[in-house]
Amino acid sequence: MQTGTPEVISRERSSMRKPLRLLLVSNYPPDKQESMLRFAGILEGFQTRGFQVQRIQPEQRVRARFRPDSRMAKWAGYVDKYLLFPPRLKRVSKEYDVAHICDHSNAPYHRAIKSRAIVATCHDLLAVRGALGESTFCPASSMGKRLQASILDGLSKIPHVACDSDATRADFSRLTGRPPGRTLRTILLGFSGVFRSPPAQETQQQLQALGVHDAPYVLHVGSSQERKNREGILKAMALLGSRWTGNIVFAGEMLRPHQRELARSLGLESRVRELGNLSDEALCAVYAGAHALLFPSWCEGFGWPILEGQACGCPVVTADNTSLAEVAGDGAIIVAGNNTEGIAAAVLKVEEAGFRRQLIGRGTSNLDRFRMADMLDHYERMYMEALEDAA
Repeated sequence: MQTGTPEVISRERSSMRKPLRLLLVSNYPPDKQESMLRFAGILEGFQTRGFQVQRIQPEQRVRARFRPDSRMAKWAGYVDKYLLFPPRLKRVSKEYDVAHICDHSNAPYHRAIKSRAIVATCHDLLAVRGALGESTFCPASSMGKRLQASILDGLSKIPHVACDSDATRADFSRLTGRPPGRTLRTILLGFSGVFRSPPAQETQQQLQALGVHDAPYVLHVGSSQERKNREGILKAMALLGSRWTGNIVFAGEMLRPHQRELARSLGLESRVRELGNLSDEALCAVYAGAHALLFPSWCEGFGWPILEGQACGCPVVTADNTSLAEVAGDGAIIVAGNNTEGIAAAVLKVEEAGFRRQLIGRGTSNLDRFRMADMLDHYERMYMEALEDAA
C-alpha cells in the first residue's frame, strides 16, 4: 500500500520556500547493524533532491575505554546510547523540519526529538514479537523484554511509520491498534544495482576460485540462525536421495556444530560446501551458477537474498512465511508450510528447462517493484504529509 506519485511530490516540493531539512537518526556503529547503516546511507541520497540532510548517531565515547569483548563494553555502550546521545539529539533536532528514525529499534529516541515532524521505518517486529512470547525464534531475557516493550511503546507514539512489507505492517497494526493508512504505510525497500548476472566466463572463474565449479549445487545465503531453516534444506536434500545428487552450498555464516552433525547423520557431509562471507562480485557469481537459491526461512523482516538471486538470474525457492512470498512476487516457487517435501519437489521442478527460463524471467520482472527512486518518492511524500499533520 504505497502512496503518492512523482507528480504530486514534485508540486509539493516546489511549493516549499526553503529546502526541507532532514535529520536521519541512525545506529550506534559498534552494534554492527550493517543493513541499518546502509539504509540510512541510502536516505542521504535526498541531498540530490535539494534537501539539507544530516545523519546523527550515538558516538562511541564511554565504550571506547573498554576492550570490545568485555562485559563492561556492553554496559558502556548503553551509556553512550541512552544517557549521552539523547541530550545531543535534542539540541540538534531543533534545527530540522523532519527527523527520520531509520531503524525501529531506536524508536525510544522519539522522546528527545524536537523537530517539527517525526517519522520512523519499521523493518520488522520479530524481536518485539519474540519478547511477547510469539514464535519468531527471537527469545528475550528479562532485560531484553523491557527493551522490546520500550521499542514498541516508542513506535506506537511516532506519528508516521513506514514498514518494509505488508506483513510487518500487519504485525504493527495488530500490536499497536493503529490501522493502515496515512500514518501507517508500506514502503518497499529500494534494491541496489550492485547485483547482476555476470558474464559466463567471469562466473566460471569465480566458482573455480571458490571450489564449487565441479558439480551442480543449490545455494543458501545468510546466517545459521534457527529461523533461517538451514536444517530444513539439509533434510530436503536428503529426502531427494539419488534423484538429485548435487552439492549444497552455504554462503554467509558458517554452519554451526549441530548443523554439521545433522549433515553427517543424513549422509550429506561430503556434499556440503561452506564459503563464509563473500564479496559482492563473488556472491553474484555464486548466485548465477546455482541450480537454485533455497531460502525457506521460518520468519523474515524482508528477505534480501530473494531479490539478489533474482537479479543474478538464479531460480528462487522460498516459503510462504511472513514477508517472503510478498517480496518474491510471482518470481519464485513458494513452498506452502515450509515443508521439506515441497522444497525437494521445487529442486526437481527447476530442472525443467522451459519452466526454469520462465521463473528466471518472472524474477527479473519482479525487481521493477523495488526501484530506488520509487522508494525515495514514497518517503518524500511521507515527509510532506508528516509536516502537514504537524502544522
